[in-house]
Amino acid sequence: MRVVMNSDVLFWERPPRGIPHRLRDFCQQSAAVGARIVLPRTVVLECQRLRSEAAEDHKTQLRNATILLASFGVTVPPFDPEALAVPEDLPDLLTAAGARVELVDPLLEDYVEAERRASLHLSPQASKKADEMRDLVIWALSLRIARESGRAMLVSRDEVHSGNLGKDEASTNGLLRASSLEDALELLGRETPAGSLARTLLAAVWQPLREAGLPITPGVVIRRLERLSFLADAAGHTGGTFALVTDAAASGSLSAWTSIRQVGPHRIAVDLEDITLDGAQWQSGSISLEVDGELPVRWTPTRDRLVALRSVIQREQ
Repeated sequence: MRVVMNSDVLFWERPPRGIPHRLRDFCQQSAAVGARIVLPRTVVLECQRLRSEAAEDHKTQLRNATILLASFGVTVPPFDPEALAVPEDLPDLLTAAGARVELVDPLLEDYVEAERRASLHLSPQASKKADEMRDLVIWALSLRIARESGRAMLVSRDEVHSGNLGKDEASTNGLLRASSLEDALELLGRETPAGSLARTLLAAVWQPLREAGLPITPGVVIRRLERLSFLADAAGHTGGTFALVTDAAASGSLSAWTSIRQVGPHRIAVDLEDITLDGAQWQSGSISLEVDGELPVRWTPTRDRLVALRSVIQREQ
């Protein structure tokens, strides 16, 4: 699969050389399933600008740090800020991390299509007050790549790319959308720690949902998880919210926005909203249950953290 990456999931400001661990992991895992990272020329240029600006900031910080230390009588070995803060080439960094990288120049048809959408304020723009020309070029390019390849993915947090306005058009053209690297790996069939935790939460409520009439398969079979978010309560029980796509009991697919949380001792609440069965709303579109059980305790309970903090404070005193 070809995976189009936007600059908002590729740019990082920290000065050390190399790339963040999460992005390196994505490069390696995407390559393992044969996916190629597609970098539109507009994205490469924007990342180049952002990294150059960040490098200049780092150089200034290094010079100011030297001046500040000198004012306190502290000397440091001579160094050249220009040599320490050099913006590295993004395609080379991704390739060195194990990714299969493809640079793609927008075609004239991409610019023309983006201009048409910007001028007429057409979907997927979220606001009519701004002409998101650059983002629309990436959108048009991603749709074209999806049509050419049969299927593709766009990884971007930008509202123009990830919002509901482009949902139908993306689906029609075979364009999958992910707003994070974790979501993208799930779409590529690589289970992430977040995905594993979501499956654990679902296992606690799956059978009760089936017994309540939700038309899902007997076993926990997940096609796709997106927009995962988790929160631990005061006792450390971990609940979560996420978009879910699973196999329907008879055939086809069922999708829903899912919320699972601990609501009391040995009681779990689960809410499914925007339920669709093969693209059409299922019954009322929602279902809510409370079932017996305990969600996993994945973080230290609040009371234990407070006890530990008090202990540290008392030792300091």
